[in-house]
Amino acid sequence: MAWHLFGSMATSKLAPSIISYGATISSSGKAGRWQLALCLFRSMPSAQLLPNTISCNATISACGKAGQWQMALELFSQMPAKKLRPNVISYNAAISSCSRGGRWTMASWLLLAMPEAKLAPNTVSYNAAISSCEKGARWQVALQLFESMPQVKLAPDAISFNALVACLEKQGRWQQALQLFRSMPAFKLTPNVLSYNALIKCGKAAGEWRLAVHILGSMLTTSVAPNHRSYVAAISSCEAAGRWQVALQLLSSMHLAKLKADVVSYNATISCCERKGQWQVACHLLGSMPDLQLLPDVISYSATISSCEKGSWWHLALRLFDSMPSAKLTPDVISYNATITCCERGGQWQLAVELFSSMQDAEMTPNVVSYNATMFSCASRSQWQRALQMFSAMSQG
Repeated sequence: MAWHLFGSMATSKLAPSIISYGATISSSGKAGRWQLALCLFRSMPSAQLLPNTISCNATISACGKAGQWQMALELFSQMPAKKLRPNVISYNAAISSCSRGGRWTMASWLLLAMPEAKLAPNTVSYNAAISSCEKGARWQVALQLFESMPQVKLAPDAISFNALVACLEKQGRWQQALQLFRSMPAFKLTPNVLSYNALIKCGKAAGEWRLAVHILGSMLTTSVAPNHRSYVAAISSCEAAGRWQVALQLLSSMHLAKLKADVVSYNATISCCERKGQWQVACHLLGSMPDLQLLPDVISYSATISSCEKGSWWHLALRLFDSMPSAKLTPDVISYNATITCCERGGQWQLAVELFSSMQDAEMTPNVVSYNATMFSCASRSQWQRALQMFSAMSQG
């Protein structure tokens, strides 16, 4: 709508102003259309308008939100040449772009450069810098930034805590995350759903499924209602531990929280069953999805096929694989590998080789798992010549 109104100004013989440009660039950025925002920003001189700090900040933010951190930093660095003085918003937009790109060193450098530019970093500045440490797995740096906030007379907010817990989660440091979570009331902060979800994911990353389930349960006794991500994270924490019964209970209890289970929550539960070879339960979950108006995706089928592997139910795996096109799904490498492995476990080397060949016919590149499963299948049935041929082909790339 913003673009439509902006475009209609010319037909109405109205010259767009710098405010019109800034508002349209901002709306484009919020919609994820960074190319349009950038194009509009660069077209301003042709309209005899000089970009101002506001329009430049909006463009930096648009690029950063879309993950185009290089472009965002390039625009930021060009501001002095355009006789534009970066302000706190400029720095925050640049730091946030580094956060999305996992460029923690650059984010930290920009944060430290703000006082030199006679600008005082605010809570948004620190939160963005802390978040940048998550993808870079630099929890120590994130912790240092968090602890330094009071030194510049800034009080951490809920976003600060959530960002730091997310950093700790990536490294499985659940004890520190739990301690941090429990300290929030001392800062007069109430944990929100993002805080709880980050802690649940921390339990998942550390393999502490009991912690994840406990945190989810504690949400039900507070005013913070769990959402889909809360349940999916808790269910996924049960996967590595093979607690498929607990995962099933969590899935069935979603309706008590007035949440409708979605494809993601079903996939997480099916994957949990797959780990323990509970193919009957996995197939039941897959079959029940359409009754709940849920369309299974490739992940749903691949996980269910993999569950058949543990019980050597190769014929069932093959039937599921063959039914994917009728569900308007194209098997991927994982689907093929799961089915080939099932055939290998069931001693069906001809089917394994046939599936491997069909991957290539579908212009799909087999990976190491594809080759290994097919070669094992051939070797176990005295088809050693064929296995050697495949090994040679694999070695040649």
